[in-house]
Amino acid sequence: MNKIRINQGRILPWQFRMVGTLIVLGSMAFSLLQLSEFPAIVICIGISFLIPAMWSAYYILEIDPEQKTISVFSWVLSFKNGKTKSFQEVEKIFVNETKKAQRMTSWSGQVRTSKFNEYMAFLKLVEGDKYFLISDPDPANLMKRLTPISEKLGCDIHENYEKT
Repeated sequence: MNKIRINQGRILPWQFRMVGTLIVLGSMAFSLLQLSEFPAIVICIGISFLIPAMWSAYYILEIDPEQKTISVFSWVLSFKNGKTKSFQEVEKIFVNETKKAQRMTSWSGQVRTSKFNEYMAFLKLVEGDKYFLISDPDPANLMKRLTPISEKLGCDIHENYEKT
């Protein structure tokens, strides 16, 4: 079993998870106060399963070099939903540098802009398909994380940016 599984982040941002949890808890409290005992307990048990589903939802990329398949799926409470595609060969892993800016405005009208570089790694197949792997603001850390992946896939890492 030589599969490479890369967690590409949560499906729901933390704000939605927090608000969703509060809505579910509020709905449970409302049903306990307004309904009779048995229907309220059934409703509370039923909607309580939404909380772990919200907090355990991830995007996953799974590469199986032995079977030559690549899967992109959503993972929620151990249930996978997505597509699997076969490939001939991995051409390369390439790293691009992106410049990002974030603008923050305070209540007083003061504007602060933060600029930073982020390095993003992609997997390119011989067929021409490209898949996002991982990203990191530190290129050395990104290379450290990419090395085991490239060794398992048997491909080279190409850096498409100027080193300083």
